[in-house]
This record gives sequence, structure tokens and C-alpha cells, in this order.
Amino acid sequence: MKREFLQSLLVAGAPLTKEVIDAIMAENGRDIESAKGDTAQLQALLAEKETWENSLRAEKENWEATLRAQQEKHEKALGEMQFSHTLDCAIREARGRNAKAISALLDLETLRGNPEAIGGAVDRLREEAPYLFESQVRPPLFAQGTGAQTGLREE
Repeated sequence: MKREFLQSLLVAGAPLTKEVIDAIMAENGRDIESAKGDTAQLQALLAEKETWENSLRAEKENWEATLRAQQEKHEKALGEMQFSHTLDCAIREARGRNAKAISALLDLETLRGNPEAIGGAVDRLREEAPYLFESQVRPPLFAQGTGAQTGLREE
């Protein structure tokens, strides 16, 4: 508000006195100063809000990165478990005697890239090292005795 505006006002046909204009201007000045204080307070609150938002954003990004790392770790472990299970099943189906020994002779890195080739690799190893596998023909569970022994000792 400007002083000229107040001087141009007429109240009951007379202009405002200098004391009244000074009182109005003083009150207007206090209102402006108080509004400036509110503005400073609001700007401080906005700055604090931005700081909190940045902090929360950084914390969210940190949690997301941790989550992605854990997810990748667990997916890798799950893939390794699936590969191990597939390999063990193939060895068991081929009637392998010692899964660790058979696994040591296989090229596991190549098989990890192509799990469908596990059966073929086990079959090739079976041909190369048949002693690591049980034969397909099973011996009889028991054998009958030979001759006419009664099982009693004669003295």
C-alpha cells in the first residue's frame, strides 16, 4: 500500500490526517513483515521437505539395489540347485555307482550352459568308463546250493 493512495482517500469529504495515514502505514508494515516471516518459515519447511524427500529417495534406491542383489543371488542359487538335481537324476537313471566321481569326469561348465546335454554326456561317460556304472543285468538274489549237502555235519 502506498501513502499517496491513502492521501487521495476522502472520509466525510475530508482527506485523512497525517497521524491516521502513519498509523495505517505502520500497521501495514507490521503485516508485511509478519508475512515475510511466514514466507521464510515456509521456505525453510520446503527446504526441509526436499531434504527428507531426497533422503527417502536415496534410501528407496538403496533398498531396491539390495533387493535386486538378493534376488540375483537367490536366482543363481536356484539355478545351481536345479542343475545339480538334473545332473544327479541323470546319474541315478544311468545307475552310476559314485555321483561325485562321475561328476568330476564331466565338463560341468559346458553342461551348465546346455542342461539338455547332461543325458548324452552321462551316456558317453558310461561307454568310456563302464566301471563307474552298474550293469543292466542284475545277478540273482540268491543261488541254490550245489550237490547233495544236507547242511548237517557228519562226524
